Amino acid sequence: MGAAAELQRERMPKHIGVIMDGNGSESYLMQVEVDLFMRIIERFIILDVMDLIKRYNIRFSVIGDISRLPKSLQCAISSAKECSHANKRMHFILALNYGGRYEITEACRKIATEVKDGVLKVDDINESLLDQRMMTNIITAFPNPDLIIRTSGELRVSNFLLWQLAYAEFYFASKWFPDFERADLKEALASFQCRKRRFGERPN
Repeated sequence: MGAAAELQRERMPKHIGVIMDGNGSESYLMQVEVDLFMRIIERFIILDVMDLIKRYNIRFSVIGDISRLPKSLQCAISSAKECSHANKRMHFILALNYGGRYEITEACRKIATEVKDGVLKVDDINESLLDQRMMTNIITAFPNPDLIIRTSGELRVSNFLLWQLAYAEFYFASKWFPDFERADLKEALASFQCRKRRFGERPN
């Protein structure tokens, strides 16, 4: 796509979400495979993420139920977050042991507790309040993705950021994530910049 060379800085998405499918995790991760996958993620954080943090001034965060991850992985996450908390160039958020339905359920549970404790009233509950309880809203200034990239040729969201992607633009790539390169990202960005976003409004 020739348009990839004509990307406009002012039309770049502020938040890009990537649904990765390169390791086939949805189909075969069971028992010993889960342990292996956790070790791979831990090594990725210790080596690759820490290198990105130091080299490119990137902030690192994780969303999901971290409490159920192996202790060594939790320590690696904590170290990377602490090391990068003041960085401002870009914010890399990794979803681990995460599901969109889980996130919405947890947000509802927190609100219900606050109502029970008298902190909130039932009439206080609205879309804005629920939005504030989402994990991405707590850790980043741009909680809702402008662009969702789905690799591996799949045409589904796989329980990813279900609340946040309400008005996101989608780009589907046939490549698996390990093969998704800089040129492919440029293609996705060029496609995004060719679209007119309406955020639920009808066209004129």
